[in-house]
Amino acid sequence: MEVKVTNSSIILTSPIFHPSDVPFTIFDRFALNYHIAVLYAFTPPTSTNVGIISGLSKTLVHFPTLTANISTDSRGRPSLTVGRPDGGALVVEATVSSKLEDHLPLTPSPIFRLLHPDVNDAKHLL
Repeated sequence: MEVKVTNSSIILTSPIFHPSDVPFTIFDRFALNYHIAVLYAFTPPTSTNVGIISGLSKTLVHFPTLTANISTDSRGRPSLTVGRPDGGALVVEATVSSKLEDHLPLTPSPIFRLLHPDVNDAKHLL
C-alpha cells in the first residue's frame, strides 16, 4: 500500500484570550506519560477535507486545552499553556492507493508511521 501525504497543517483557534497556564492535576502528574496515536480513516461518501477541517476548527474553540502546548510553570512543574501563537492541532491529510476495506482490520505498519508526527518532540497535543 502506498501512502501519499497530500497536506499537513496546523488548525489554530481564534485568540480569544491571552496565553495562560493550566496546571496539571494530581492525577495528570502521577499518570503514566503515553503518547496515543489515532488514525481516522473515512470511506466515501464523506465531506471534503476542507469541510472536516472547518468543523474541527469550530469545535476546538470550545476545547482550548486540546490546542495547548506542554510546558512548565514558574515552579518547574508541567502545565499546559493555552493561547500561545504556536499552539494548535496538527492535521495530516493523506491518500492511499487502495481501498480501506482491503486493509481492515488495520494492523500496525511502518507505512502508517508516515501519518504520525515524531512523538519524541511532539509540539501539539492533538
